[in-house]
Amino acid sequence: WIVFLLAAWRFARSAASSLKELSDVAFRLAQGDYGARVGFAGSDVFKLGSTLNRLAESAAATFAGLSRDKAQLATILSNIVEAVVAVDLHGEIIALNPALSALFGVNKDQALGRPFMEVLRHARLNDILSAAIKGKQGFVEEVAIPGPEERLFEAHAVSLSQGEQRIGALLVLHDITRLRHLERMRRDFVANVSHELRTPLASIRVLAETLCEGAIDDPEHRFEFVQDIE
Repeated sequence: WIVFLLAAWRFARSAASSLKELSDVAFRLAQGDYGARVGFAGSDVFKLGSTLNRLAESAAATFAGLSRDKAQLATILSNIVEAVVAVDLHGEIIALNPALSALFGVNKDQALGRPFMEVLRHARLNDILSAAIKGKQGFVEEVAIPGPEERLFEAHAVSLSQGEQRIGALLVLHDITRLRHLERMRRDFVANVSHELRTPLASIRVLAETLCEGAIDDPEHRFEFVQDIE
């Protein structure tokens, strides 16, 4: 009996130590420490250890992949010249890029998780995003952003989905201020040219009509009319 009890005690102690290690590794994995591993291997009683190690390796690989995807997305957003913001179904900001932060003068870390309207304070853009959140078709609308110099943007808003489920909306602002400025310059140029040409063209027409009505047979004046037309 003494030998049996001693063996049982040693086995129980070993099992308790192993279970504690399993518990510690599981806790570390839950805290995000995907490098945690069980240090023992052995009988069927402790097959859970190898299973937990495989789980840790799978979790580490998945987390590494997600981290790479997140870093790639952050790099892409940072290098997009257009202002970009994404919101969830509650209208709270889940992502934005430096271009949008600079446009509205907001801090990215302070903006994340807060309602779009509260952060950017633009009623029309809020209406466009709200409609996109509800699953309505994409919007393209020209909006003005006030500031020291008012700027014009073409706002594109679309609904974001994950499979069949809507998860929010995306807004992209393309700066068209310079384009509209060039269009105004072109219109002004055409209007000015038209105005400048109107008077001489009217004079040419009168002189030509005068020649057609008989002045072309007037040797004394026809050369003068042709010179004026020239």
